[in-house]
Parts: sequence; C-alpha cells; structure tokens
Amino acid sequence: MVSAELYEKAGHKDDAVDLLEKAVAAQPPADALIAELSGLYARTGDPAKAEAILNTRLKADPKDVAIRSALAALYIEQRK
Repeated sequence: MVSAELYEKAGHKDDAVDLLEKAVAAQPPADALIAELSGLYARTGDPAKAEAILNTRLKADPKDVAIRSALAALYIEQRK
C-alpha cells in the first residue's frame, strides 16, 4: 500500500491503480486494500469505479463495517 501511495504522490496514478488492483486480486478480500483502491479511483476521477468496487465487496459481506464506512465517506465526498 505504501508503494501505491508513493506512486500517487509522484504523479504516477496509473501505476498506483495497477499496483493496488494486482494486490486486491492476488489475495483474499482485504478491506484495507479495497478501501485504498476505491479512494484512489475517486481521487483520480473515477468515482463510479470507486463505488462499484465497494458495493461488490459489500455484497459479499453486507455487515462489513470498514467497507460500509468507506462507501459512506465516498458518498459524502460526492454529496450523494
């Protein structure tokens, strides 16, 4: 996750997204990675993708508080 943050800060947003997507795909659902990837999508101008990844995870575990919180934060940012 730190590497993705460094990529993003250096202006290499596509590399950051790619790194996090691979990390999420390579292991069982990791809420922290999914939330970070969602936030990165939102910060890089793709809030629909941010919402979709959170909703997909939430369907798998509707009681997941971390993902619900990330989705709520996204909605607040988007004023939904």
